[in-house]
Amino acid sequence: MTSVHKLAPVIDSPLHGGGRATLRIAGDSLLFLQVSATNTQQSDHSYAVQPHDWPQSSHAVEEHAGLFRITTKHLVIKFRPEPFTFTVEDQAGTVLFSTTNSEPLSIADGRVLLRRTLDSKEGVYGLGEHGEGLNRNPGIYRIWNRDEFIHHPFKQYYCTIPFAVCGGIPGLGFHGMFIDNPGELFIDVGKSDPSALQMETRHGDLKLWLMFGETPARVLELYTALTGRMSLPPYWALGFQQCRWSYMSAERVREIAHEYRSRRIPCDVIYLDIDYMQDYAVFTWNVKTFPEAKTLIGDLTKDGFTTLCIVDPGVAIREGYEAYDVGLTTSGFFLRHETGELFTGRVWPGEVHMPDFTNPETRKLWAEWQQSALLDMGIAGIWNDMNEPAIFGTECGSREFPADVLHHDFALRRRHEEIHNVFGLTMAQASRDGQLASHPNRRPFTLTRSGWAGIQRHSAVWTGDNRSAFSTMPLDIALNLNMAMSGVGFVGCDIGGFQGNATPELFARWMEWGVFQPFCRTHSAAGTHDHEPWTFGPEVETVARRLIELRYQLLPYIYTQFVECARTGAPINRPLVFDYPKDAAVVSIGDQFLLGGDLLVAPILEPGKDHRAVYLPAGIWYDFWSNSRHEGGKWILAAGPFGQPPLFIRAGAVLPMDAVRQSTRDQTPEVTFLDVWCAPALCGRLVEDDGISHDYQRGVQSVIDIAGSVDAKSLNLWIGAPAGSYRSARTHWHVRFHGISASGISITHDGRAIPYEQDRQFISCLIPDQKVAVNLRVEFG
Repeated sequence: MTSVHKLAPVIDSPLHGGGRATLRIAGDSLLFLQVSATNTQQSDHSYAVQPHDWPQSSHAVEEHAGLFRITTKHLVIKFRPEPFTFTVEDQAGTVLFSTTNSEPLSIADGRVLLRRTLDSKEGVYGLGEHGEGLNRNPGIYRIWNRDEFIHHPFKQYYCTIPFAVCGGIPGLGFHGMFIDNPGELFIDVGKSDPSALQMETRHGDLKLWLMFGETPARVLELYTALTGRMSLPPYWALGFQQCRWSYMSAERVREIAHEYRSRRIPCDVIYLDIDYMQDYAVFTWNVKTFPEAKTLIGDLTKDGFTTLCIVDPGVAIREGYEAYDVGLTTSGFFLRHETGELFTGRVWPGEVHMPDFTNPETRKLWAEWQQSALLDMGIAGIWNDMNEPAIFGTECGSREFPADVLHHDFALRRRHEEIHNVFGLTMAQASRDGQLASHPNRRPFTLTRSGWAGIQRHSAVWTGDNRSAFSTMPLDIALNLNMAMSGVGFVGCDIGGFQGNATPELFARWMEWGVFQPFCRTHSAAGTHDHEPWTFGPEVETVARRLIELRYQLLPYIYTQFVECARTGAPINRPLVFDYPKDAAVVSIGDQFLLGGDLLVAPILEPGKDHRAVYLPAGIWYDFWSNSRHEGGKWILAAGPFGQPPLFIRAGAVLPMDAVRQSTRDQTPEVTFLDVWCAPALCGRLVEDDGISHDYQRGVQSVIDIAGSVDAKSLNLWIGAPAGSYRSARTHWHVRFHGISASGISITHDGRAIPYEQDRQFISCLIPDQKVAVNLRVEFG
């Protein structure tokens, strides 16, 4: 959180009838337009935008008859204060963004409404969690975080984000729109008027960042450079995770851990929900049901499990309870009304006061309690819930915080209605900062239900209380993909559904795509049947085991996608439009997705089905299960038998894979598989580090690039030497070539003939890894 702009206005003009407009140039493709309802603009402090050394822009400004023309390296901006118009063009004069001709700007009752033109074929993606399909065009979206525990379509949920990636019209490229206002917003994407996209603030200025690029990848790169990117999570956080509301005792937790290990189902994380606490009071332990919590957590660690626990924001009003007593005597810790009276709500422990997480001193004290009560016990990550904020009621019976509750807010003392959406973000910040303070060189892990723009800096996000129903799965896929297009790469839903009882078929089908989510956890509500994989019978247990094993095999590839997300903001799960932005067929496809750029997942989403239509983008794609080749750029009917979802690999991909492990804490495999899916050009990457510390930020990491080519008679593969100072424990590469059906094979390693094996699926060879570049040549008749 910072005061961000420090950019001299290019234009700063009063508006006819009141209000003020300011334009700043933050880069050749990055603009900031601020429109105020009064002549005095709001502070430039931001919870989302990160500190920048803003580059010197080489823009030029001309003015004629009240029309300003600003030219950057890439853009031409035309701005007229009266009558208000705002247009952005490329250097060739193509209009990229334009306010409408009719009523482009309205200011009334402290509200600001800006209207821009919209094409009915334009794709609009992002805006955080809303119960819609992938493409937000058309629709009306309220940006206001809520505990919407029944996942109805056409509702906003726990983590709304006022950022959208727009485009897909041939020749126009893409642009991003971010409204840096944490109060209530409404974004009408062609619903009221199919020719207009409308942005309306209810409290405060319209602070609009615009970023332009040829592709969604470039737009997300600009947006995440502006609002921050995630740092790399601990490697164990990529493993499979098990949760329930609640495992009621230490004995039950031990039973769950034992079942996973005895049944040989890989798992890395077990969660403790609210019943580990004493009467639901945060930073306490129920000493009757969890009498020796530190011993329990230590034993789980020895067995390869990481333990996480839930932390809710409400502090129970109980004398003699440290968090209440100290919070009460610490200035500014608890939220108060404008009258000075403490705000009181009701949550799980009963009546509570709420911390003001916008106050740095509150976050610091929260972190100290977190360390002494949880981290020092061995808890390795924090799970934030109820932080929309969600409450059961207040003094007035409302489930919302009263509008007049005051927050510290950079010492500005703003009302809750003006900054409601940052409650979850600032709580997640407190959780992350506390972990870093306690263990400076250990990667923190925070999971949150709520957040706002920039939440990717602090936390992974799960999409809340979904339902155990086939109809929920397409909704959850779209939620994941739109969160990814909102800058949040580390995201996932509860596998199997949280509310209600999954059937064996539903659980298996959900697992078929759930294991390919960045965040991979099964979770279920109190009062439901058990939802661990073995509880659905032997057939489903076998399916779940094989799919979870596949995730663990893919972890080297998945981790490499996390590294790319941390570097550029590129999503880990992504809609097809992200990689194929010029393909008009993919604009609204939201029931299949890519994991990285090479693996396409098209799950079965209806009961009783074993086939589905799958769109394959341009190029050649291999069926993962059968190795069959398919020409892309068209729809196909794909088989999806039980336990084998339609799964396709981009031809030319080289996927690094591991042997199966029961936990990422197990000994690192000495053999890495490289699965080569033949095409004229081959490429792949493998990034490795210790998966625990921040040493990778100091160069203690290994990046291995892989390239090659295939023609009618040979295949050449080059495995690069590792760049960076980290060296893995690997002793051998096991290379598997898919798509070679010729006979008369010979393979040479750096010019020397080596043995190989051939079966119906692939040709493979084993070569030593001496941490130097390797050349393989396969010749075939």
